[in-house]
Amino acid sequence: MYDYKIFKKNKYFGERKFLMKWGKGTCYYANGDVSVGYYKFNMLKNGIHYFKNGDVFEGEFKSNLLHGKGTYRFDDGSVYIGEFNCGEFDGKGIYYFRNGDRYEGDLKNGRFNGYGTMKYNSCGEIYVGNFKSGVSNGKGILYTKNGNIYEGEFKHGLLHGRGKINYQNGDQYRGLFKYNHFIGPGVLIHNKIIYLNIVQRGQIFECKINNKIAKIKLKIKENLQINNVANEVKFYLN
Repeated sequence: MYDYKIFKKNKYFGERKFLMKWGKGTCYYANGDVSVGYYKFNMLKNGIHYFKNGDVFEGEFKSNLLHGKGTYRFDDGSVYIGEFNCGEFDGKGIYYFRNGDRYEGDLKNGRFNGYGTMKYNSCGEIYVGNFKSGVSNGKGILYTKNGNIYEGEFKHGLLHGRGKINYQNGDQYRGLFKYNHFIGPGVLIHNKIIYLNIVQRGQIFECKINNKIAKIKLKIKENLQINNVANEVKFYLN
């Protein structure tokens, strides 16, 4: 903890040059924040900024804003290490969440934007691909804890668009997804048998095998298809 002092106006203690803050110094701000570091032309260039709420930043500054490379430690235990732009997380960086999750990749305006890798400590999943506004969006790969792998398109953090799931038991589904659901048409490979032109009819998937209609009954749970479908497929041939 830093030894905070309360001033009605910003107060600087340290070296000066040409009547300006220049060199090593400490600035106490009226809002309760404190900056310690190297100043030039009245501006902090490198140092540590202690926020009144308990957050701490150590790194580079420009025009008294977080700018360049640095480390931001939140009071709740989360940590960001990387690049900053005009006071925002912006550029390449690594974000460690307090629950053990970890993001490494591109950021823009304080949010995950661009290409990156998210490792979810809570569920054991790993996502590698594109992000937009903090969530998976665009093309990417999702590795699940049980060994199933989805590769394809995402939207708003959900499986959405064209993609495929490779199940750990050797099965595979390729086709269209909509908000985490198979919608077809698609191709399912199950027990080395290929089922073509699969289309969803509620909880039933229909396809053609030797010009006959096949109904595939799926016992699924909401938003858990990638983990559960492969082991709960039953086939009914008309």
